Amino acid sequence: MEVALSILSSILSKIGEYFVESIHQANYLLRFKNIVDDLKKEDENLRSTQHRVQHEVERAKRNSEEIEKDVEKWLMDVQNVLEEIQRLEDDIQVKKTFLCGRCPNLRWRYKLSKRAVKKTSVMLKLQDSGKFDRVSHSTTLPGVEAGMRLTEWPKHQGLEQCTAISLMGNAIQMLPDGLVCPKLKILLLDGIHVEVSDVFFKEMKTLKVASLNWVHLSLNSLQFLTNLVTLQLIDCKLRDISSLKKLAKLEILRLKGSGIVELPEELGELSKLRMLDITDCWKLKRIPANVIPRLSQLEELYSFKAWEVEGTSAEQSNASVSELYQLNHLTILSLNINVQPCLSKHFVLPTNLLRYEISVNNDGVWASYPKSRILKIRGIEVTSLVAFKSLCEKVEYLELVRIKGCCQNMVPSIDETGLNELKRLDLESFDELECIIDTTQQQDVPSTVFSNLVDLSLERVGLREICRGGRPPRGFLENLETLEINSCASMSCLFPSWVLIQRLRKLKKVTVKGCFKLEDVFQLEGLSYAKENPFLLSSLESLHLVYLLNLKYIWKGPTQQVSLRSLTVVEVKWCNKLRYLFTLSLARSLLQLEQLKVRRCGSLEHIVEIKEEEENVGGGGGNDVIFPKLRILKLDGLENFISFFDSQNCSSTWPALQELSLYLPLNSITSFVAQLEANVL
Repeated sequence: MEVALSILSSILSKIGEYFVESIHQANYLLRFKNIVDDLKKEDENLRSTQHRVQHEVERAKRNSEEIEKDVEKWLMDVQNVLEEIQRLEDDIQVKKTFLCGRCPNLRWRYKLSKRAVKKTSVMLKLQDSGKFDRVSHSTTLPGVEAGMRLTEWPKHQGLEQCTAISLMGNAIQMLPDGLVCPKLKILLLDGIHVEVSDVFFKEMKTLKVASLNWVHLSLNSLQFLTNLVTLQLIDCKLRDISSLKKLAKLEILRLKGSGIVELPEELGELSKLRMLDITDCWKLKRIPANVIPRLSQLEELYSFKAWEVEGTSAEQSNASVSELYQLNHLTILSLNINVQPCLSKHFVLPTNLLRYEISVNNDGVWASYPKSRILKIRGIEVTSLVAFKSLCEKVEYLELVRIKGCCQNMVPSIDETGLNELKRLDLESFDELECIIDTTQQQDVPSTVFSNLVDLSLERVGLREICRGGRPPRGFLENLETLEINSCASMSCLFPSWVLIQRLRKLKKVTVKGCFKLEDVFQLEGLSYAKENPFLLSSLESLHLVYLLNLKYIWKGPTQQVSLRSLTVVEVKWCNKLRYLFTLSLARSLLQLEQLKVRRCGSLEHIVEIKEEEENVGGGGGNDVIFPKLRILKLDGLENFISFFDSQNCSSTWPALQELSLYLPLNSITSFVAQLEANVL
């Protein structure tokens, strides 16, 4: 019996292969006109792209810029392909003229159609690869030396007249003892562990900006630079740091990556300093207490990791985080601190910051130069979050990981203002958080909540639901574009209210994994027509559902008001209780769907199920469904799969199908292939 089944399986597999191959061959014959039309359309599109790139190239050449090699190759490839397309179109026209409308020659039609499909594919790839970020780059003008890749000091005359010298990107082995440059304002210099003489700067008294990389020097050598405003010493080996006090006019000081162990107390004498950068100074262990507050004009601080935190040590020997509170002009802060789970009540942070990245217990975080307001907190008690309350009102990126203790919700428990500046929220290992927002006590919830949130990521969070209570506040999730939920074991319903779904006008990507209690994703029951929002979820582009062992419905309730017109990718894996993916009305809206992958869904019987209210929709035309852009269809390990539709009255077409992968039961694969062969034509 097993041998017979094995032989039967092999025969059916071959039959399926022949069916699919015959479909492709018939496609070339029956869709000849459409294929030729597609060829001409993509020919025009490629020529438009070619003209656009060519215009950018010509503009770059007028600006004496050098064209990128890949751009030149692309233009050459496009020209060659367009010439081949022209010859192919000529062949097609000749054949049409020769036959004069008589019965077509199937042999030449098949060959020309097959060639046209291949050329159309090539043109599409060229159009995609023609989206260049730039077509050119600046080049060195004739007669100008940039001072690049030098190994010794250039022997130029007339340096005494220079106002700026740039010798960046060099490997100079030795510097002269000194330079006579009485007019020099700017000096930019790269070296490879080259030693700087103590008198190197003696005749540069007008110097205002000095940037030195990878050099060894004593800061005593800078004592002559009494007009210096900006000093940048990157990856340098420094001595005599206390001499910084002599640079009374200094406003910007960058010591990034330099091998200093301790900042001197004399640093506090730089009363005009507006920016201090000590990031990546791995050897730096100490800033003496009360030095930072003396920098009363400080506006930007990019700092180290060894800050003292109030309540964590008996004796304070290092700069304290609370000292930052005294900097009234501080507006930009990069700060990384390690704290105990329970913070002291005396722990405070500045409140007038415009941009910041503050990381708590994040040892793996690299120093950064914040462009927004970022707060990353790990491993503290939920009661200690009150120390960051002043920052929450305007925070744009909030990450909370391994927060300990009971916390029922984000709003209003953690923040009462509504977090309306927040654009990204990442929650991980927050076991006792039950919901994002709780509206059961409306008087405690602000009128507008999470109105600017774009990205929401939840991983191993004790959530039961996103929103608890009645109608969500104004603006809630109206700008949400990306939702990622992973291993939230207590969640039984993702969007429990159709009222909430009406807010998701901009939602583009939904990924849900490992939520074993989740029974439905989009709750639509009770949904009524809303004139101001007739098509729900119309911006959704990708949907990924993985390891949802109790998922019964993706869409629970009437779906006529839902439009999936932007959906391009659907992936469903290991959803063992799911019986179907789409209703008929949803399937009809899938005009942009390109990939459909379903794997290991043991109860799945159909891809499309026709609800009772949809039975006769479409009148005498029947229930036709077109998937015009579906390229990839993969169905794998569906033990109870019966057919694509749950009704024999349905038909569909897949004109763009390129990849088909079926691993289905023997009793369904033959009917599916037959249905595919009948419908794809």
